[in-house]
Formats: sequence, C-alpha cells, structure tokens
Amino acid sequence: MVSLLLVLLCTACAAPQFVAQVSSRSTLPASCPVAGKRFMIETPAGQEQSLARRDYAAQVVRELKARGLTQVGDGQFADWLVRFDWRLSGPVSTTTQFPVTTSVGIFGGGWSWGGIGMSFPIYPDATQTVWYGRELTLDIFDPQALKAGQFAKLYEARAVNTSTRNVIEPAVPWLIRAIFRDFPQPGASRREVAIPYDQPAAASNP
Repeated sequence: MVSLLLVLLCTACAAPQFVAQVSSRSTLPASCPVAGKRFMIETPAGQEQSLARRDYAAQVVRELKARGLTQVGDGQFADWLVRFDWRLSGPVSTTTQFPVTTSVGIFGGGWSWGGIGMSFPIYPDATQTVWYGRELTLDIFDPQALKAGQFAKLYEARAVNTSTRNVIEPAVPWLIRAIFRDFPQPGASRREVAIPYDQPAAASNP
C-alpha cells in the first residue's frame, strides 16, 4: 500500500510533458555517420514568404547542425535535400462513461430469513471529448538521385500528437524536437517520445 501511494504521489507531481508518437524509416546504414553531410532545406512553391515556415525551418537547421551537418544553399552541393510539412486533422470525438453500481435484493420470511443480492453497473453520466491530431512529416532525399529520376529517399519520419486544442502552430516546434530525438534511427522504428515542458511552455499549453 505504501509503495502504491508513493507511485501515485510521484505521478501526480511529475512535470507535464509533450508526448508524440514517432515513426521513422531509414535506408542510412547504422554505421554511416551523419556528421559532415551537407544539407539543403527545400521551400515549397508559394511559401517563400511564410514566417511560420521560416521559423520552423530555422529549428530544423539547428537540429541538423547540432549533429554536425552543414547547410548549403545550392542543391548541387548538397548530400541531403530536406523537406518537411505539418497538418492538423480531426475532430474526433470520444465518450467516457462513469459507472455507478446499484444493488437489488430478494428476501424471504417465515421461520428463517434469507435472500440473494445482485449488483450491476448503470451509466448515468458520460463525458464527451473532442480530439485533434497534430502531425509533422520530415523527408530526406539524395538530391542527385532525385534529379536523375531515380529512387532518392533516404529517410522519412512522422510525429503525431493529440490534443483538445484545434491549433497546430504551438505544437510544431515540439514535433520537430520529437522527430530529432535519437535521430536518425536505423531501419524502421516506432516509438513514443516524451519531452518535459519548461515553465513558459507549460503555461501556454502547446
């Protein structure tokens, strides 16, 4: 009982976290170092003046540079061509019912008293919650193979977070961080990534 109470207390006191489900697939050999690679971030046509994309691209650049890669501005000098995008999906509704147990008894009299009792749940109350999916995808290509019309993808990843908020912008920086946790995973990988919020982020509820 004491151990259970300690577990519950620790759970209640745990810092809030941003939780994302991350799936990735890579053709990069596990023994192949990424440090020293040159990369270019591709901007989709029509989004050259997007402030949001500029800010998110800067974060992707920081993540790659932190792993020893170098950014270049011309695809012909790049080893990697990086594309990323984000989207909001939903809404999806879920209903949670809270059971309350009631009892029914049948009794008999005479020289002795006896009876049987039964209990069964009823569902007098239910709560409906509306959820939204916030998703970020990131793909890496070999630009020379892409230019030659060959199969060029080296890496693909997808991070998904669910929330009751129907906005994605506050979540995008966290989805980027989730994808780059343990980047790049060799082969195919599915994992849950939990990143503790700092105090300002916890207050803004990404």
